[in-house]
Amino acid sequence: MDNYKQINDIENRQVEIHQIIKNSTEAIDELKAQVGKLERRLYVDNGSPSIQTRLDRHERFIKYANFISYAAITAVITILVRGELI
Repeated sequence: MDNYKQINDIENRQVEIHQIIKNSTEAIDELKAQVGKLERRLYVDNGSPSIQTRLDRHERFIKYANFISYAAITAVITILVRGELI
């Protein structure tokens, strides 16, 4: 009789665990949907990129433009120095 009670308790616990997992999965799906909505609201305003997105793009452009200009200046200086040494 004690074994049947243990088996019944284990089965009940499994049902509880499955319900918890189901609830957790539903909560995760809802969270994903909310994060997606938030992301759309942060990065797109009324169908056009938001100010934050535009600022990010401008910052990246400035960073890459600086890198390219530094590389070009370094190349010119190197050419000048090598030209004077030869």
